[in-house]
Amino acid sequence: MFLANSNDTLEKRINDTRNVAVFLQMISSFSVNVDWRFVKGLTTRIFDFFEKAPGEDIEAELSEIRRTLDKYANPLIQQFPLKTDMNTVAKNWNDLSIGEQDIYSYGLEYGWLEEHLDLKNLPLYNYMPYHFRLGLLADKGHC
Repeated sequence: MFLANSNDTLEKRINDTRNVAVFLQMISSFSVNVDWRFVKGLTTRIFDFFEKAPGEDIEAELSEIRRTLDKYANPLIQQFPLKTDMNTVAKNWNDLSIGEQDIYSYGLEYGWLEEHLDLKNLPLYNYMPYHFRLGLLADKGHC
């Protein structure tokens, strides 16, 4: 569904693949249907590979890595359709998750998530104000 264009530069294909991994990390942090530990292990191995492997190894493995990530990401994109592009979602999540706000202790504002994803399939309440906070990681599924 979201496979990279083979005419793109290697750097762009790596960045696009990283962004799918970041998307999976984001979804796994709040969705009770996604195993965060599995996603964290998978994405950590991929990020380490991109950091340490020579370019020709990355070039050889990139398509398979992307297929693997897409296998997990595509059903989640169907469940929570993007309201913007994947690159923007990944950048904004990275900015938020490594920024000064401690979202892992205090939760993620529902409104932030709703700006990036269609949440009609997130079973919570009939109405949630922007500032409503969702629990993440160990607290996911709790408000």
